[in-house]
Amino acid sequence: MNFNNMSSDALLAMFYVWGNAIGIIVASLLLIKNWKNKQTQSKCFNTMLISLIIYFIGDGIWAFAYFQIIPYHEIIIKLARMIYYSAANFIAYAWFMYVEIKIDFPIVRSKKRKYLFIPIIISVIAGILICSFLNPAEKNIYGYLTAISLVLVPFTYIFVSGIHIIKKAIRNKEEFYDRHLKLFAIWPFGILIISILQIFFAELPIYCYGAVIVSMYLYILNQDSYIFTDALTKINNRAAFNKYLNEIDFDDSSYYLMILDIDKFKSINDTYGHIEGDRALIYFANLLKKSISNTCFLARYGGDEFVIIAKTNNEDGVKEIINNINSLTENTENDLGYKFTTSSGYIKLDKDIDIEKSISEADKMLYQNKEIAHNK
Repeated sequence: MNFNNMSSDALLAMFYVWGNAIGIIVASLLLIKNWKNKQTQSKCFNTMLISLIIYFIGDGIWAFAYFQIIPYHEIIIKLARMIYYSAANFIAYAWFMYVEIKIDFPIVRSKKRKYLFIPIIISVIAGILICSFLNPAEKNIYGYLTAISLVLVPFTYIFVSGIHIIKKAIRNKEEFYDRHLKLFAIWPFGILIISILQIFFAELPIYCYGAVIVSMYLYILNQDSYIFTDALTKINNRAAFNKYLNEIDFDDSSYYLMILDIDKFKSINDTYGHIEGDRALIYFANLLKKSISNTCFLARYGGDEFVIIAKTNNEDGVKEIINNINSLTENTENDLGYKFTTSSGYIKLDKDIDIEKSISEADKMLYQNKEIAHNK
């Protein structure tokens, strides 16, 4: 293929078609890779990928007709626009639900959840009617306003989800998870930017290449969240704990390692069953999140053991956290129907001392405190 002999229109057509083809291939590969994951959040991600594939197909049909790779017919152009504007609505909705589930926003657990889909249906119907009679690709104020009206609803869903992520990151009390959320917020605003650029530069495949890049970025972040998140309590797991330890800058501040567990946790499983034991662990994890500041790192270490790394210059900060935890456990009987207590041990981390030894020392202090409490 001699690119030198090709006209600028032919090169642009090839560039556009390749963009859609790459988008279909990448989205399909990600869909195949993620298809077996049956979690609700993953189903939303898969819906988003399917909608992206449909978008790329519609955009590809438009490119074939617009650049006259196939005979140009106005009806084909209109049909293509109906397809990719409708797909844009489903992409936005799937992303919105994906985010709401990830950050556990209250609306996903309410009865009002079913009403969230109504604006999407209205937008799709309106989009089909608009594409039938108007041309959103006209390079004048009417064309731009028409195009913007077509993406108003999906833009709103994506923008709201981005705001929710930022609010969750600000309120979150886990520094490690907080950084992950801020990276996660790049996706919706990235999509908004490339979508706006696509409206004003309709002949360039900006959305095709941009959507592929941000979707792969999202998939990587999504996989990281599974790798570093405890499946039961939804907080950091041991892998995240090890990663955080490797990132600590001891020259920046002093760090204390705390190990905590539920006293006589086995008796909860034996008395009430393992499902109730899991409920107690989730409750304890949420209790710990309420007890720490945003400079602390919290993770489930294993079983009923949890670890907190507190950035503080003295033991007073550690003791304050322990006192907060002990005061909150006073409410366990009201919340769970039975009372449990906790024990803890801590040690100041030193870059010259092996971390396994520090964990062992903190663990030893935990069991000493447990023995003292048992004797009392």
